[in-house]
Formats: sequence, C-alpha cells, structure tokens
Amino acid sequence: MGAWIMAGVTFQEAARRKILWTAVATGVGFLALFGTGMHFQVKDLSAHGVPPLIGHQVQVAMLQIGFYAVDLLAVVMTILTSVDTLSGEISSGTIQAIATKPISRWEVLMGKWLGFAGMIAIYVSGMFGGVSAIGYFIAGVRPHNTERGALLVFLAAAFRTWATAYLKTEIVHDQAQHSEDLVADGPYRHLRNPLYFANLAMAAGMGLLASRAGWIFMIVVIWLFMYRLIFREEDGLLRTQGESYRAYLKAVPRFWPSLKPRIPSAGEEPRWGQAFAGESLIWLFGAAELVFAITLNFRLMWIVFGASFVAYFLAVYLVKKRAAAGRS
Repeated sequence: MGAWIMAGVTFQEAARRKILWTAVATGVGFLALFGTGMHFQVKDLSAHGVPPLIGHQVQVAMLQIGFYAVDLLAVVMTILTSVDTLSGEISSGTIQAIATKPISRWEVLMGKWLGFAGMIAIYVSGMFGGVSAIGYFIAGVRPHNTERGALLVFLAAAFRTWATAYLKTEIVHDQAQHSEDLVADGPYRHLRNPLYFANLAMAAGMGLLASRAGWIFMIVVIWLFMYRLIFREEDGLLRTQGESYRAYLKAVPRFWPSLKPRIPSAGEEPRWGQAFAGESLIWLFGAAELVFAITLNFRLMWIVFGASFVAYFLAVYLVKKRAAAGRS
C-alpha cells in the first residue's frame, strides 16, 4: 500500500512541477507535425504518379521515422521528468516529510519506480498509438509484427497483474504447487486459469520475434506444458477443496474466458501494489519488445531484457521479505 501511495505522490509532483505537462504538450505537437508531414507526403506521391509498391515502402519508412522520434522523446522525458521531480521533492521538503512517515525504504523505492515507470509507459503508449493511428488513417500503413507483439505482451502483463492482485505474489512466483486455498474473485470469475491464459498471450507476442515455424513451435510447446500443469493443479484442488471446487469447475471455463462472470464476487479486495511489483518482469518484457520495434536495435532490446530480470528479482525479493516479516 505504501508503494502505491508513493507512486501517486510521484505523479502529483511531476504534474506540480509542470514538466509532465510540458512533455505532453511536446508529444501532441510532434503528432500534429508528423500527421501534417504524412498528409502532404501522401499527396505528393499521388501527384507524381509513384507506383503503389514504392509509395507503400516510402510510407512504411516514414512510419518508422515516427517511431524513432517517439523513442527519442521517451528518453528525453525519462531524464527530465525523473531529475526535475526528484530535485523538486528535495527543494520543497516533500521527501523529508515522507521520510518521517511509517513507510519502509523499499516501499519508497518501489513507489518511485512504479510512478516513473507508469508515467513513461502511459506516455510511450500514447505516442506509439498516435503515430500508428496517423500512419493507418492517413497513409494506410500499419506497424510490423514486433509492434503487435509488444501490444500482446502488454495485454498479457495487464491480465496477469489483474489475476495476481487477488493472489499473493509469493504464491504466484513460488515453484511449489499451492492448493490450500481457492480464489474465486476478479478474473477467476471468468476463467479458472487466468495466469496461464496470459502466459499464452505473452508467448504469442514474444514469438513474433521468431520465424513463423518458431512461433508455431513455441505456442504448441507452451500450450502442452501449461495444460499439464493445469491438470495437476486441478487434481490437487479436488483433493483439498472437494465439492466446492467441483462446483467451481462446472461453473467457470478452464482456459478461454467468459465475457460475463460465471460466479458472484467473493468480496476480495485486490492488492495492486504487490501485483505490479510481482509482474514487473512481464511489463518490462513488453517494453523490451517495444524498444526493438521502435529502434530495430537488438543490443538495446537485450539491455532492457537484462534490466527487467534485475528489477523483477529485486521486486519479488522485497515482496517476499515483507510477507515473511508480516508473518513473524
């Protein structure tokens, strides 16, 4: 909870210092300029009778230039927002006031990370979506598979975060099987295995970096592996939960989600802070693929991948440490 509060404070401080609104205004100005340029480029290509195939390649190149510009804007925003916000908290005394509150250091660190990561993610998503929309509606060109793959990974991360909010991160990321409790709230009202469903979407998104045969192989292998785990977990839950789980099996689909909840809410409150911390790896996987989609730089993508593992293990360690301290 403390980390979530710190994330909100980070947002508020960035808005108060006006740097966030400056970045937003700059982004909107760029999209307007990019859309104008794309519009006149389409008219110019049509006026000079350029063959459709060549014209399409020119528009795709223009779209890629737009993504490069978004990459640059994201880097600039990351530096300016973090530096200006932190210096503002120090000069205004906000950070000193926070230090006197009953919030642990890891919550302050995680909250700041979540706040900045959230701002950058929203900004990049908005800019990426704006450039993609301009390319599609003005020139009729779409992003390549890697951009769609990044979108799939982000959707998988969101779905996993929703599911993890109703579980404990230390359970989700424990290698041991847990069948002592039955969770029947949140996404578990729509399907029985939301985490595995999200894993398949993540594999589909990441697999777009591979060849077509590699993509098919990855999906089939992960599908078979997950179903093996699902059957084993169902057997364990039937032994421990009995008739209550048998009724849940009949009401809720195993893998493909129902649009409407199949069972009433149990009234559980989601714990979003520990959920985002626990699923940070998947969010950063999406960021790594998006970085490659924008820059076409494998080295930069692997740097983001490496950083994602460091952030993930740190976040899970801190969450588990806090849970162990709470039990003792």
